[in-house]
Amino acid sequence: MCGHIGVFRTKYNVNTAKHQDIFGTMLFTDFLRGQDSTGVAIVHSSTIAAGGELKEHTYKKALGSPDYMQLAGYAKCMSFNRPVVMLGHNRAATRGSVTDINAHPFTAGKIILAHNGTLTNKAQLPDHAMCDTDSEVVANMLNTMTPEEVMNQMEGAWALVWWNTEDKTLNFLRNAARTFYYTTIEEGSTLMWASNDSMLRWGAEHNKTKLDGEDVKNYGATYLTEVNSLYTFSEGSTEPEITKLTMKEKPRYSYDHHRQKYQQSTNNRKKSENAKASEDTKEKLINTILGGMLGKQIPFKQTACHQTNSSDMRHMCVIGKLIQEYSQRIFPEFSHISVGVSGVSKLSLREVSAKHDTIWLGTLKRFSIAGNTRRINLFFGDISPFPNFNVKAEIDFLSEEEALPKKLEVVKGPGGVYIPCTDYKIMSSCGCTRCNKEITLDMAEDLMWVDGEYPVCKSCKIKDLSGMSGEDASVLKLIQYHH
Repeated sequence: MCGHIGVFRTKYNVNTAKHQDIFGTMLFTDFLRGQDSTGVAIVHSSTIAAGGELKEHTYKKALGSPDYMQLAGYAKCMSFNRPVVMLGHNRAATRGSVTDINAHPFTAGKIILAHNGTLTNKAQLPDHAMCDTDSEVVANMLNTMTPEEVMNQMEGAWALVWWNTEDKTLNFLRNAARTFYYTTIEEGSTLMWASNDSMLRWGAEHNKTKLDGEDVKNYGATYLTEVNSLYTFSEGSTEPEITKLTMKEKPRYSYDHHRQKYQQSTNNRKKSENAKASEDTKEKLINTILGGMLGKQIPFKQTACHQTNSSDMRHMCVIGKLIQEYSQRIFPEFSHISVGVSGVSKLSLREVSAKHDTIWLGTLKRFSIAGNTRRINLFFGDISPFPNFNVKAEIDFLSEEEALPKKLEVVKGPGGVYIPCTDYKIMSSCGCTRCNKEITLDMAEDLMWVDGEYPVCKSCKIKDLSGMSGEDASVLKLIQYHH
C-alpha cells in the first residue's frame, strides 16, 4: 500500500507558504501508508500567471517521510516561489528493491508519474525487463501510448497520478482496486488530492483551512474519482475534464474449468491419503504378526546360496522363500507381498549347494518391511535341514499350536484392505446404509463400502445394481472396487 498526496495551484503568487505547509502535513502523515521511500516532484512557473515557462524538479529518497523532510533536498523543493504542482508519494515496496532510484515519482520523457498499487502482469508489459518496478514500466508506456491503451494492458491494482510536461496537464486514473480523492480550497483556486479523504481533511484542518463545499457534517466536500475514468486538469483550472475510458473484456477461464481442476486436485489428494492409510494398516498387521514369530523356527525352501564377505570360508548366506502352505497360513491377506529369506549357515559351500531345493528350518531373529509393504525380508540365525520333509511332515508341523503365532483377528474392509475386527465393528455399528440391517463379521466379504466408510449389505447392493442402466451399474461396481 502506497500513498498519493498533492496540491495543484492556479494562482501562483497567493498563499504559497500555506500551500507548502498543507503539502508538508499530508506528506508527513502519509508515512502511515508507505514507509520505504518518499518522493516529491515540483512544477514551478517563471511567471505569476498561467502560460509562462514551467520547469520541473524531482527529489526522492529511500527514506520514510519524517527523515526525508529533514534533508536539504526537500528544503530546496519547498524553496520555489511559484509552485504550480506539488506532487508527493510515500512508497510501500511490493515490486523491486528499496532504493532511491525505485522511489516515486518516475520520469519518462514527457511523463512524471506516481503509482499506488501492484500490477500482477509486469512480465507481460512492454520493456518490462529494463525496469525493476512495475511503476516505472507504466511511466514508459504512458510516454508512448494513450491512457486507454495503457489501462487495457495493466492487470492488478493501480491509482495513477501524472504530470504531462508536453500539454501541461495533471491527470488522475484508477481502477476499482484502489481509491483516490480530490477536493478544492480557497473558492476553487487550489486543488488537493490524496489516496484517502481523511488525509485531505487533516491537511486542511491542521493548517486552519476549510475545504470548499459542504457535506452532511459540514466538513467540506471531497470527491472520489470514478473507476476507469481519466481526470485531466489543465494549467490554470481546477475543473476536471472527465473522459470515460473503455476497458476491453479480457478472456478468462470458465468457472467449470476451475471447478474441474479443483475436483481433480481433491480426488488426487484423497487417493493419496487412502493409499497412505492402507499402507499404514498393512504395516501394522505385518508387524503384529511377525512380532509373534521372533525366536521361533520357520520352514523355508532354499533357492540360492553364496559366500559371505567373511574370512571364515564356512559361513554361507542361504536365500530362499517360505514354503507356500506356511506363507498362506501366516499371510493370507498379504498374498501379493513377496517374502525374501536369508540366513547364515556354518555348512560348507559344497554341502549347501548340494542341498538346493532343500527345506530348512530357521530361527527368526529380525525382520524388515520395504517398498511400502510390498516386500517383507526375514532374517534367520542358525538354520538346519528339515528332516524327512514331505507333505505329511508339513501338515504335522503346521498342526502344532506352538509352531504358528496367534493370528491377528482381521476381516476385509473398505478398499479390500484387511482391518482389525474391532475397527470393522465400529465402522459397521449403524448397520447397512440402505436398509439398516445389522452388519456381522461373516458378511465382510460381500459388503460394498460407499465413500470408503458406509457399508451396504449384499441384498441392497444387488438391488442397486439391478435398478441401474449398464453405464450406472459399471460406475457403482467401480465405486465398490475402490471402496
